Amino acid sequence: MARNTGLKRVRGEYVGFVDSDDFIDPLYFESLYEAAISSGADIVSGYVEMENERRKHFYNYTNKRTAERSKCSLVGVVWINIYRSSMLHRNHVFFPSNLRTAEDNLFNLQASYYANKVVSAKDDSVMYHQVTREDSLTAQQYDNKSLLPLSYAILETVHTLNSLKDYDSEVYILRILDTLNYFYQRFIEAKRLDVYTRYRISILSLIHI
Repeated sequence: MARNTGLKRVRGEYVGFVDSDDFIDPLYFESLYEAAISSGADIVSGYVEMENERRKHFYNYTNKRTAERSKCSLVGVVWINIYRSSMLHRNHVFFPSNLRTAEDNLFNLQASYYANKVVSAKDDSVMYHQVTREDSLTAQQYDNKSLLPLSYAILETVHTLNSLKDYDSEVYILRILDTLNYFYQRFIEAKRLDVYTRYRISILSLIHI
């Protein structure tokens, strides 16, 4: 995986990601880095403008409050954040090479667990711009061919949660619910709720409460 190759070679204090279809405002990473320096945080989140052919909308305001309440609530994509490189290297945090989808969720799950704290950039006028096209990889990944890797990603998430020590029980439950809800929507899109139902039973049997 190209991202893991980049992580192994990174020499900067912090590392961030930009997907090939997207673009950032000129001061985007500077804004995140300033927040990192002033707060001492291992992870800093930015703000995203999501763009497609029909509409634009913004997000991270809800995620901001949730992640700052508990660092382990950090979910979703990696390109919204910067990460302290030494924290990732010290704890061997990399993207799972055996997944084709949802690898960002698993990366954030581990990174947030080891991070000292998660904060958000102060300037919410500086944006990451996500451009979604119908022929993009993201738009295509939720079809029948991707159901097996999606199902495996759910199980991997639960196994990862179970392997972490001293994980807050309330956050643990919320992350399980978030994972199930996230994939529920994807299986609905693929019109294969029957597959989701079978995996949901397997997942619930693994949960530690």
